[in-house]
Order: sequence, then C-alpha cells, then structure tokens
Amino acid sequence: MLRTAVRQVIPAVRRLPPRTSECCCIQARSAGHSKWANIKRDKEAADKKQGNLTMRFLINLKSTMRQLDAADIKNPGHPKMAEMFALAHKMKIEKATVTKTIDRYLKAPEVEVALEARSQEGICMVVVVSHEGQMKTALPYFKRKLKNLNIEIAKGSSLFLFDKKGIVVVPKVDDMPDPDELAIEAGAEDWQEVDGVEEGQKEIEFICIDKTEHSVREAVEAMNLRVTLVETRYFPNGDLVTVDEGDIECVAEMIDRLESVEGVTKVYTNIDMANS
Repeated sequence: MLRTAVRQVIPAVRRLPPRTSECCCIQARSAGHSKWANIKRDKEAADKKQGNLTMRFLINLKSTMRQLDAADIKNPGHPKMAEMFALAHKMKIEKATVTKTIDRYLKAPEVEVALEARSQEGICMVVVVSHEGQMKTALPYFKRKLKNLNIEIAKGSSLFLFDKKGIVVVPKVDDMPDPDELAIEAGAEDWQEVDGVEEGQKEIEFICIDKTEHSVREAVEAMNLRVTLVETRYFPNGDLVTVDEGDIECVAEMIDRLESVEGVTKVYTNIDMANS
C-alpha cells in the first residue's frame, strides 16, 4: 500500500509546471517596481518637509528684513543677517535661494495686506496676500481670482471677527525653562506647544500683542533660545461657526483652492473645522 501511495504522488509532482526564466523576470520586475515606488514616496515626503522648512525660513527672513534698512540688509556681517545665513545653512537651504530673496526684496519690498472676504455660503474670512511693489496695482488681480472662486472682497465684513496677534516660535528643548516664566519675561501674552515641522519635534509659540513680536523675539533670543519663525496671525475672537456635514468638504476644497492662488499666503476663517 505504501508503494502504491508513493507511485500516485510522484507523477503528480512531476506534472507541476517548471519555474521558467520568464516567471523570474516578472518577479524581478515587480520587486524593482516596488523598490522605486518606495524611493519615490520617500523622496516626495522629504521634498515636502524641506519645502515647509524653506517656506518658514523665508517668512522669517522677510520679517527680519522689514526691521532693517537697505544698507543693513546688504551687509552679510550685520548680526541679524548673519543669523539668517547661519539658520539657512542649518536648515539646508541653498545660499542662492537666500540671496535671490534678498535681492528681490531690495528691488521691490514685499507688501502684505489682509483682505476681508466673504463666500457665497456666508463664510467670513481674512485672506492675507503679498505683492512686490504697491498693493493697489495688484488688487484687481486678487479680486478677479477670488471672484472665480465665488468669494467677494467685502470691506468691513471680517476683520472685526478676528484679533491680530504676533507669533514667535522656538524649538522645544529638554533643558528649556518653564514657558510660563519665559512668556512673562519676554512680554508675551500667552504660549502654546505645537507639533513642529520636523517629525517628532515640538515647538513653543509665544503669542503677543500685534506689533510687539519683534521686541518679544529680541527678549527670547537674549535668553539663548533660537527663534525659527516670527509672523502675525488672526485668531477668531467670538464663537466659531459650524458647517453642515454635507458642505464641509466643499468648504475645505474652496479654502485649498484659495490658498493655491499665487500671492495668497494665509487664509483665516471662523469655521469650527473640528466639530463641523
């Protein structure tokens, strides 16, 4: 019986299709495709991360240049400009990117304006735009772009719903003193801990009265803390507005399209995105 069983199994084994070179090639191609797909995905993630770092650095650089006159900006030995070049090197931002931004700023200083806007759905927003040169020459462009998104620039419709605040950002470090004490000493109103641009990094944002962010920055730097960003933001000063579940995707898409308009740097709304 045992011999019979063996004879029955052996022919079955012999009938198995041989592993051809063609099959090996297919498997190799699949493995190679997967490898390059992973490399592409990792590269896209790294590029996005570096792009966010570069954007934040350029905001900080322009904020620094607004405090200086042309002669100081042209002087790479000036303490503020030297600090910017050192920070760019640390953040792996090409020197050519920095010098190009400086040259463009000196040629035509960038003007930043907050536009009050309202969508057809009745959503009020503050749209921050920037332009090299006089803003009045750029307003028709922004009006046209916003109109294409069914958004109207409406003076007096939004700014009263927001408080403008200065923001000074520093990386959180292990030996950092109590942020409450730092905020009081630097002259900030409040502070908050947020996720940083780099994965796993935490940052401390000091919130201060508008137009005091540069004095707060100097006070923070005097405490031997490295400032990575200085900017202004608009915070809703009243109850947030909720949007129906069926409309929230359309609203989010509208804001994404608005932020992609050239010259638009920030969009603020009083929408409660978390509970809509």
